[in-house]
Formats: sequence, structure tokens, C-alpha cells
Amino acid sequence: MIERRYLLLYTYKIFIYVSIAALIYIFTVGLFTTNDSPQQASQTFSLASLENDSHMYIDINGRELLVINTNNKVSAYWANDPIYGCRLELKESIIKPVCIDIEYNLNGYDKKTDQQLKSPDYSTNTNHELIIYD
Repeated sequence: MIERRYLLLYTYKIFIYVSIAALIYIFTVGLFTTNDSPQQASQTFSLASLENDSHMYIDINGRELLVINTNNKVSAYWANDPIYGCRLELKESIIKPVCIDIEYNLNGYDKKTDQQLKSPDYSTNTNHELIIYD
């Protein structure tokens, strides 16, 4: 019969080996795998009514999206300031929250506060549609 001390020693060694194997699995397979599946479009919106140098608001699941078309380049930002939650408005060539004194450029960046507006993953296609990804 195996003595109790050897039984505990072998149990301890098995536990150590299983723990090391689990850590190796987590760090090699679990953390460093890439998602090879393509992005799935969750919603598509027509931009036919969006003229050059204009903007529009789109409602997406209860959130508003500010879509700006300048020089035939479309930009989309969530229509609320990321820190204060104020609604964003476009005035000439600046994006300005209504409740605070910050001015973002058309790229959604403010130099004074080093703050960038949040934007969903999106793209536009040749049919003048805005595609929002999950």
C-alpha cells in the first residue's frame, strides 16, 4: 500500500503539471487567436439624401449617429460627447457639443483636450449606403 505521504506528493505533482498545461493553453491558444470571420453588417442606411457639405442624424437602436459628408467623404460619430453626453451639432466646419465649450474638427478631434469622438465601425459603398458593423 502506498504511504500517505507519497500519495500527497504524486497528487501535488499531477496538480502542478495540469496547472502548467492549462496556463500554456491559455497563453498560446486562448489569448493569441485571431477572429478570421469577416465583419457582419448589422444595419445599412441610405445616404442618397445626404448632400455634399451637409449632415444628418440617424437613429440606431435608441442612439443617434451624426453622419457628415464633406468633399464627398463620409464621417460618422456617435451624436453625444463622449465625456459629458451632450448632443453634438455641426456648425460650419466644427462639431460642437451644445452644453460645453469644446470644438472638434471634422475628423472628430479636439486639440485643446486631446479628445477624440467615438465612432462605430462603418464603411460606405458605391450605392451611397452607410454600413454599420457589429
